[in-house]
Amino acid sequence: MGGFPVVFIGYELEDDALDIYQSSSSPREATKSLLRVVESETSRPASIVRYDDSKGQTHKFVCCFADLSGRTYSTKEIDAIPVPTEFFRVPKRVKTRGPLERKFSSSAMVNSYGADCKTRVDAGAVIGYFLVFYLILKFCRELPASFSEEDTPLVSPKT
Repeated sequence: MGGFPVVFIGYELEDDALDIYQSSSSPREATKSLLRVVESETSRPASIVRYDDSKGQTHKFVCCFADLSGRTYSTKEIDAIPVPTEFFRVPKRVKTRGPLERKFSSSAMVNSYGADCKTRVDAGAVIGYFLVFYLILKFCRELPASFSEEDTPLVSPKT
């Protein structure tokens, strides 16, 4: 299976989770319908991440965060990514199995659509409300080791 390296946070979907959203023969429409339910519950962008494990079994996750940028995360950094409180209500609306998981796949397929029904998925995309968190982490990693507050003078507002 092709795809992107992805770091993601979400709930694993039951095998038949998309079945109730299958109003047509299009799996894409079922995916869009499920994502609309999740996004209406959380008021945040969501995605579905699909990957095959080492045994060849396919897993699908409904996610509040998916980073397709190729950025390397330490376990500590993945664990530090906050999950919106509303996302913990998703298992009451969608058929999931097990607890919230924080995972990495070297090759996953990702689906996510905006209100205009166009895909949000692009190489390098970060899907979820954590974009600001991601940018802060990225900025902090790019600071020189010798960085200190003395390197940037404080600017006070004019009075």
